[in-house]
Amino acid sequence: MVEDDERCDRPKWTGTEVNIAAVADLVKNDRRIASERVAGFSKIHKTVVLWILEEDLGKIKLCARFLSHSLTPEQRED
Repeated sequence: MVEDDERCDRPKWTGTEVNIAAVADLVKNDRRIASERVAGFSKIHKTVVLWILEEDLGKIKLCARFLSHSLTPEQRED
């Protein structure tokens, strides 16, 4: 049987429930927080933070703010 050696390439996906909850809590407390600051506070890579915001929490970036997809166009303008 052939076995692979341990690799030191890209880290595995870090979108765990704990990380998702941490990002959700930071955004809930301050909806205008930048993704770089969320990454700094939570010690998660910026790309993973963006993925969590968009895919797991259902947020979109609009005018430098993440908003829920369920808003109407009129609500987004406000």
